[in-house]
Amino acid sequence: NNTVACLVDVVRPAADTITDVCGNSIIPEFVDSTASINPDNTGSVVFRYRYTDCAGNDSVWTYTFTLNPEGFTPTANDTTLVHCLSEILTPTLPTITNCGAAVTLIPGTNTSTLSNGCGDSTFVYTYQVNGSNYSWSYTYHVVPQDFSIATANGHDTISCLADAVEPTSFIPVVTNNCGVSIPYNNVPAIDTNITNCEGTVVYTYTFTDCAGHSHDWSFTHHIQLPELTIPANGTATITCANEALEPTAATITDACGRNVIPVADDDNPAMNVGTNGHGTVTYNYTYTDCTGRTYPWQFVYTVTPNAFSPIANADTNVHCATDIFTPVTPVFPVCGNDIAFT
Repeated sequence: NNTVACLVDVVRPAADTITDVCGNSIIPEFVDSTASINPDNTGSVVFRYRYTDCAGNDSVWTYTFTLNPEGFTPTANDTTLVHCLSEILTPTLPTITNCGAAVTLIPGTNTSTLSNGCGDSTFVYTYQVNGSNYSWSYTYHVVPQDFSIATANGHDTISCLADAVEPTSFIPVVTNNCGVSIPYNNVPAIDTNITNCEGTVVYTYTFTDCAGHSHDWSFTHHIQLPELTIPANGTATITCANEALEPTAATITDACGRNVIPVADDDNPAMNVGTNGHGTVTYNYTYTDCTGRTYPWQFVYTVTPNAFSPIANADTNVHCATDIFTPVTPVFPVCGNDIAFT
C-alpha cells in the first residue's frame, strides 16, 4: 500500500519475482488496475498481478494507492488603487494549480459601488479544487487625485447693490484629471461688505469631489456709485435785491434711483449789493450722495436797478412871509422802500 496526494503520483508498481519450493522463479503477470475516485479526489487505485506456478496454481497480488489530497490553500484576493475609471481593466488571472494541473477560473458576478468617479469595482471568479468551490476576486479602489480650478476668480464693477445678483452664467465647469465633472454647492456663501452704499458682495462656491477634495471659486461684485449729475446753476436778473426770492432747488436721483435732496447753506442768501443798488444775491445749496461726496449748486440773482429819474422841484406863490412853512416832502419809493429826505 501507498498513500499519495495526487492521481499523477500513482504509477504502476513493480511486482517482485518469487521462487517456488523447488527454487523455480515465478514471474508475476500484470492483470489490471481499477480506480475509485470521489469528487473530492479521494479514493484508491488498485493494481493486480497474478503469480502462476508450474502446476498451474495461481494467486493474485494487489498493490493499492490511497488518494488523500493535501489541504488546499485558496489564492488570496487582490486589490489595487487607481484614480480614473478608465484604469479599470479585466485583471490578469492568477495561476492556480492542483496536482500540477492548471485550475480553470470561471467569471462570476462582478460587483460595483462606483458613484461620481469613486468607489470599488470588483471582478469575481470561481473555481473548484478537490470537489470544493472557491472564489477569487480582484478589486479596483477608485480614488481620484486632487483637482484644481483653472478659471481665475471672477469680478465686475457695478453701481448698485441691487445689481449684485448671483453670477450663475460665470460659474466655471470644473473637472478632475480623469475628466469627471466636479459639482459645487448650489447655495453659495455670500459675504456683503458695504459702507456708505459702496463696497463688495462676494459669492463663494465650493467644489467638492467624491474623494472629499475641496476648493473654492468666488465672484466679487465691486460696488462703486457714479458721481451725481447736478443741474446747471440758475441765474436771473432783477432790478431790486428784495426781488431775490429763494429758488426751488430740484431733488435729483442717483444712479440707483435714490432721491438726493439739496440742503441750503447756512449763509443763504449771500448778499453782495452795493449802495448803488448793483450787485448779486446768491443762494447756495449742497447735494450729498450716500457715499458722502458733496456737490454745490447755486442760484445767482444779478441786481441791476432801473434808470433813476429825479422828481421835479415844486414851488408855490404866497402873499405873506407868514405863509412860508416847511413843505411836505413827496413820497418817493425805490424798490418798495421810501427814500428819506435830508
